[in-house]
Amino acid sequence: MTSKAHKPQPQAPAPRLCILGPDQTPQSCDRAGRLTELLHAAELPLNKRCGERGTCQGCQVQLVEGTLLNARGEVVSANGKPVTIRGCEASWHGETATTIRVPARSLLAQTPQIVDTFKLNIPRADNPIWQQHDMAEAQPGAWRSRLAQQLNLTDASDLHGEVMAAEGSSSRFVTVERWPQGWTVMNVSTQRDDAPLGLAIDIGTTTVAVLLVELRTGRVLGRATAMNRQATIGDDVLTRINACLVKPRTVQVMQRQVIEQTLAPLVERLLAERDIEPRRVKVMVAAGNTTMLHLLAGLDPSPMGVA
Repeated sequence: MTSKAHKPQPQAPAPRLCILGPDQTPQSCDRAGRLTELLHAAELPLNKRCGERGTCQGCQVQLVEGTLLNARGEVVSANGKPVTIRGCEASWHGETATTIRVPARSLLAQTPQIVDTFKLNIPRADNPIWQQHDMAEAQPGAWRSRLAQQLNLTDASDLHGEVMAAEGSSSRFVTVERWPQGWTVMNVSTQRDDAPLGLAIDIGTTTVAVLLVELRTGRVLGRATAMNRQATIGDDVLTRINACLVKPRTVQVMQRQVIEQTLAPLVERLLAERDIEPRRVKVMVAAGNTTMLHLLAGLDPSPMGVA
């Protein structure tokens, strides 16, 4: 008596979520989760202008085939006919093959013009926050008073840090930086840093611009611009404030978006294109509206949105 070996049955393919964008190009996803997060990962960020509170129609998508879960955990089925549902209130559970369509009107608009030309109305800073002074003509014991004079300080005691140890030695170039407590001696060296650089950054709601500037002359060496990655959460200030109000952790998310995903790549590209070592950048100054600066610092801007 012989026995036949049983052939293993092929496993059925795992269910997938098919995402159709405005151009009908399909994208496939095998991870369950909220539609807003899945579509964000697919680079199809929804317009969540109400802060995902389900009070607007900005993030509507169409369920073409399969099933989704609504905000109450109830199953929503297509049943052979497309069903419109808010993306912020829907999740894909990963149990059935499902197809959704994302109309163009539901996407966060990210097609503004990026400005890449700038004009400086002054040739250079009158009192830059990083300076290096030559003490060759200063007498030993008089360095502090000489520095105070060059920094336009009325009292030498307003200068923080120590220079006495270097007086009379071969070191003669004193580096000072302006900190909240005032001018502070950072270093004394034998050689001048002949090419100190600074970064001037404008953090806009839509775009971020960076200028690479030679500190001694004010000459602009390069510029770079990019979309502010925070736009994936909201395309205006009020939407971002509201997002922080609804979900406090959004503050840290948007801080990472502007620092790690927007500024860092811009600066790296700017320096790499000109073969400049990061250590040559001595200072960075950022400007922006109040909300943008709050998010850059990781501070919650939501109190500004409460009457």
